[in-house]
Amino acid sequence: MNLELAKSLNQDIPSWWPNWHGLTCVIIAGGPSAKSQDLALVRESGAKVVVVNNAHELAPWADVLFACDLAWWRRYGPDLQFEGLRLSTDRSVCEPVAPWRVQCVMVDKPSDRMNFAQFNRVGWGGNSGFQALNLAVQFGCMKIVLVGFDMTTAYGLHWHGAHPAGMNNPSEGNIARWRRALDAAADQIEHLGIDVINASVISTLTRYRKASLAEALSA
Repeated sequence: MNLELAKSLNQDIPSWWPNWHGLTCVIIAGGPSAKSQDLALVRESGAKVVVVNNAHELAPWADVLFACDLAWWRRYGPDLQFEGLRLSTDRSVCEPVAPWRVQCVMVDKPSDRMNFAQFNRVGWGGNSGFQALNLAVQFGCMKIVLVGFDMTTAYGLHWHGAHPAGMNNPSEGNIARWRRALDAAADQIEHLGIDVINASVISTLTRYRKASLAEALSA
């Protein structure tokens, strides 16, 4: 995604928008395998980092925290200790509605196709990991490493266990949709010349090349 091109097309680009053109980005999601990864490697690599939902606890030094669910923000937003950029696609938690320093991303709900034509507008895909990947492409990253994108409940629901009552937990039914949407985006992303590497130790995604985290960061 070319920021200068977007400006020339008079696209509305927020002042907080990251310009990560040509950089590597690591997205850390909530799959159980995320907890087994040596995330010090990520910090030492200098890559940009997006954490999804509670993954900020694994990498509190991340650049961006993204969570699309209103229930998540209601539970964690008021007491959240995270100094990076906070993003959500739920307008009811964004500034100035809620005092949690959350910036708003527009979403094409219920589309399962990523949006690469408009900055700050993503496909829905049913989950925060899908939307975070859409954003990383829009930020201009040319290599994106996926961590904790397990896309199965065979080894647990999240690296931190189940969310408490009143919050959403994955089922194999909705995970099947998430998997289809993420795999379907592979051709779109490859067409842009972006390399997406799946470094999740366990993952049912099939369209992104697999590598260990160390290999993905050094490739």
